[in-house]
Amino acid sequence: MLYLADSVKDEPFLISQLSRIACLQIALQPVWEGLAEHHWSEAQLQELQSRLKQYDFLTDLKLPLAGEQAAAVLPADPLARRKIRISDLLAEPRRSADNWVTLFIPRGWYDLEQLNYCRLYRSQLDGTFDAPNKRVSPRRVEAHAHELEREIAGGRLGKGLNAVLHHRFLATMLLPALGKTFMKPAMAQTATHQAALPCALERHRLANGQYPENLGALAPRFLDKLPNDVVSGTPLNYRRSDDGNFVLYSVGWNEKDDGGAVGLTKGKTPAPDFTQGDWVWRYAEE
Repeated sequence: MLYLADSVKDEPFLISQLSRIACLQIALQPVWEGLAEHHWSEAQLQELQSRLKQYDFLTDLKLPLAGEQAAAVLPADPLARRKIRISDLLAEPRRSADNWVTLFIPRGWYDLEQLNYCRLYRSQLDGTFDAPNKRVSPRRVEAHAHELEREIAGGRLGKGLNAVLHHRFLATMLLPALGKTFMKPAMAQTATHQAALPCALERHRLANGQYPENLGALAPRFLDKLPNDVVSGTPLNYRRSDDGNFVLYSVGWNEKDDGGAVGLTKGKTPAPDFTQGDWVWRYAEE
């Protein structure tokens, strides 16, 4: 299952990376079950730990983000050469007015369309993630989302004449909202950390008869370096529970330590809400 997930690792498409993340999350379920039931051997735990620590979803995100930007600005060139019409991009019936309008649009307008798209696209990325340090900033992601909403409310983005005059026609049609794009890799990186660490914890339990009181006891025998929380930048929260199990969690997308409580939607049938609460790895309720 891990090999299957990695088969699309080098594709320059964002949807491929999101599919890879979905495959990985499915693959982690039997890892969790084997750990919960103490079925993995020392050799298997070492192998799983070695495989899981290799994942770096934030670095892997760079190529598809660049690919998305390149694909979006590509239509400007055939539009300028009148190889395609504006209605082709809008999926509307062809109209004779299309060619008539494009006759009066200078080439420089299309260059400005590409430039403004790239500026808006890159502004959504600014400060949102730090790949070398495996960090994501939900606060910056939210700030950029609000800025994009202000652009739309001000008319500089949208289907009106104002967007055309500001050379943001391509951005109006093709600019993606990248908020969830950062949350999913952050959750996937957290999940691999939370799967690799329990492998080391299980190895400690096999050797000592119980889980350690703190994560520091894992180094250097069972783990060479403790991974940090991708959101807070501090070590993942860990506590040993009274029943002999443990709780391991990240502060999650709300950047708040909720004590290991999972976020839930409101209503008669609550469902997980990953924008609230903590991202938790546990085997049983305390």
